[in-house]
Amino acid sequence: MQSICMIANICQVGVGMLMVATLWLNMVNLQSILGLAFCYLFCQGFIFPNASAMAMFPFKTNAGSASALLGFLQMGLGAISSAAVSLLHNQSAQPMLYVMCIAAALSLAFHLIRKTFYSESI
Repeated sequence: MQSICMIANICQVGVGMLMVATLWLNMVNLQSILGLAFCYLFCQGFIFPNASAMAMFPFKTNAGSASALLGFLQMGLGAISSAAVSLLHNQSAQPMLYVMCIAAALSLAFHLIRKTFYSESI
């Protein structure tokens, strides 16, 4: 579970960096955004279920409360990301690509921090 999530996190950060690179190289078009967004969300499909299972692992007796908190955090972080894209809106895909790249990098950073401090195997 941890290795799948780690590999998907690394791939997602790579895709996020490719998104920003296409932006800097002025190569942003519909095909590049759709292709890279597909790859980004493909990685997300591996990250979400495995990260949820890792987050829920320590809470065997309070699984309902832990699941509710996890859902609240996911929705809250989604709202914050959406608000950031809206506030930075400049009639281009730039804010969305930056927020997606930053979110992937933060996800990888949190995964590495968790791996460093909590060595318990899942």
